[in-house]
Amino acid sequence: MINPFLIERDDSEVIGKYQELLLKIESSIKDKTKKIIILLGDFGSGKSLILHKIESFLKNSNIEIYKPDASKIIKDLKEAPKKKIKYSILIDNIDFFAEIKETPLNSVVDYLEELNNAGKIIILSLMQDTLSSLLKIKPSLAERIEIYKMPSLSFSEAKKMVEGRIALLGEEAKEVKSFSDKEIMDIWDKSNGNPKMILLFCSYLFETKMKQGMLFSNNNEKTPELKSLESKPPAFKSKFVVKKTEKIKKNKADTKRKTKKPKKKSR
Repeated sequence: MINPFLIERDDSEVIGKYQELLLKIESSIKDKTKKIIILLGDFGSGKSLILHKIESFLKNSNIEIYKPDASKIIKDLKEAPKKKIKYSILIDNIDFFAEIKETPLNSVVDYLEELNNAGKIIILSLMQDTLSSLLKIKPSLAERIEIYKMPSLSFSEAKKMVEGRIALLGEEAKEVKSFSDKEIMDIWDKSNGNPKMILLFCSYLFETKMKQGMLFSNNNEKTPELKSLESKPPAFKSKFVVKKTEKIKKNKADTKRKTKKPKKKSR
């Protein structure tokens, strides 16, 4: 049986406060004022999911989308067309670029400001530390950015997400014991309503119950105590950032090797 909490999140999980936030951003895009829209939140807060929904909205509004390549973001921004083309620039997790020393963040900011001045819609997702770095580099950005903070899930929203995940098992879901309200409440409380953390805790609980034979509805044994819920599961942000950063660095190194001119042999 697959673990439904490891399946990639999709648009069906844009619920409650997330849906309200999305409607506000869509309204802001229609406003056509020159601005840089920022989705602000911790890792796992749902920024990428909302950005994906925004991408669908832009496509349905016949607005072209330009997504710079992570391995050559400065080159892509520099070469982005500035005249007569209506399009939006989307950059998810710009924090990764801030992690890479070879990517001068001030150059990224300059190009984004230039494109925004040319009337292009700029939409970024990032964390608070990166936003502080951007504003330190270019304080004038404060006058044009519009910040949308990612909300935490309420208990009822978290419960709906958990039940929706178990429903993904289809016919097998009938054989699985639903998580109790107490279990979901404990997970929701420990995760502070962060969607990614909720899924990680639920994944652990699901795997533990399955290994101990307590996952199925025909088993009436007591739910195992999960000591890991006393603290957060292993840090996932740093591993993800490192993995992404290494990939970008590898792409840059490959590009350098391809463009490097061979040394002339000395006579």
